[in-house]
Amino acid sequence: MSPRLLLLLLVGVVAGCRRDVPTVHQTPTGQLVLGEAEVLDPLDRSVAPGGRALVFEGFNGTLDLTGSDGPDASLRFTRRARGSDDAEATEILEGVTVIEAGDATTYRFTMRAADPSLTAVDVRGSVPRGTPVRIRLATGAVTIRGVGGAVHVQIENGTVEVQEAAAPVDVRARNGTLDVGVATIGEGQLVSVETSNGAIVLALPAAANAEVEAITRVGSIADEGLPFQERRLTPEGAGARFRGQLGKGGARVVAQTSNGAVTLRPAPPPVDPASPPAARLPRRDSLASTGPPAGDTVRTPDPVPPPADTTDGAPGPEHPRPRAR
Repeated sequence: MSPRLLLLLLVGVVAGCRRDVPTVHQTPTGQLVLGEAEVLDPLDRSVAPGGRALVFEGFNGTLDLTGSDGPDASLRFTRRARGSDDAEATEILEGVTVIEAGDATTYRFTMRAADPSLTAVDVRGSVPRGTPVRIRLATGAVTIRGVGGAVHVQIENGTVEVQEAAAPVDVRARNGTLDVGVATIGEGQLVSVETSNGAIVLALPAAANAEVEAITRVGSIADEGLPFQERRLTPEGAGARFRGQLGKGGARVVAQTSNGAVTLRPAPPPVDPASPPAARLPRRDSLASTGPPAGDTVRTPDPVPPPADTTDGAPGPEHPRPRAR
C-alpha cells in the first residue's frame, strides 16, 4: 500500500469518528454560542455534613451556596449540554456525571464531562452554617453567602463572591475578580486572597487582631475605614504594597493581585452568630431525590460557560442517571 493511500485511509477514519461541530447560535442578547438547542437535567441531593467539609470539584458552571439553620445541605445539580438539536444535546448530556464520595472528614461531589466545551453543571442550594466548604472549578462563578465556615476556593477563570466566612480562608483565581468578606479571624489564623488578573475587595472584622498585607503589581490600594493601628504604603513600579496592623496583630491576612486594584473595608457582623456550629449536628449521608423526576429535560437558549479542561477529583461511587428524553 502506498504512503499516500495509507494517509487518506487514516484521515477518513478520524473524520468518521469525529462528531460534527454544532452550528453557531445567537441568543436574544446577541451572544454567540455553539448549538441551537440546550437540554437540562436536574438532580437533587441532601446530605447532613455533621461537621464534615463539603467539597465540590467541577469543570464549567456556577456554584451558589447559602447558609441555613438546619442540619442538612440541600443541593440541586443541574446538568446542561448544547447541540445542534435536542437529540444531539441529549446524547452529549449523557457524558456529564456527578460522582459522590464521603468519609469521616469530607463529603465530596465531583462533576465530570466527556465534552467540557459543550456542557456544564450548575450547583445551587443551602448549607448548614459553620460548614467548611472547599471548591475547585475550572470555569464559572462561585457565590457563598452566610455559610460562616472556613472556605477554600480555587478557580481558573471566573468570579468569586464570599460573604460571612470564618478563617481560615483561602481564595485563589488565575483570571477573575474576588469579593471576599470574613466575619471572624482567630488567633494565628490565615486569610489569603489571590488572583493573577482581576480586582480584589476584602472585608475584614474591625475588631480582628491581624497583620494585613495588600499587594498589587499594576493598580491601586484603598482602605475604606478599617481601624489600622499602623499603616505603611510602599509604591512598587505601577503598583504598591501596603502593610497595616489591626488590634494587637497575630493573625495574618494577605490580598494579592498582579493586575488590578485592592480594596480593604470593614465587614458587617454575621447575620446569626448564635447559630449552632456544624460540628454539633448529626452526620448523615442521604441521597434521596426531592426534585423533578429523573431524566426530565428542558430546552433553553441560555449560553453555556466557555470551554475548560475537566478537573479530576477523588474517586467515589457514581450514581447513574436515566437517559434524558
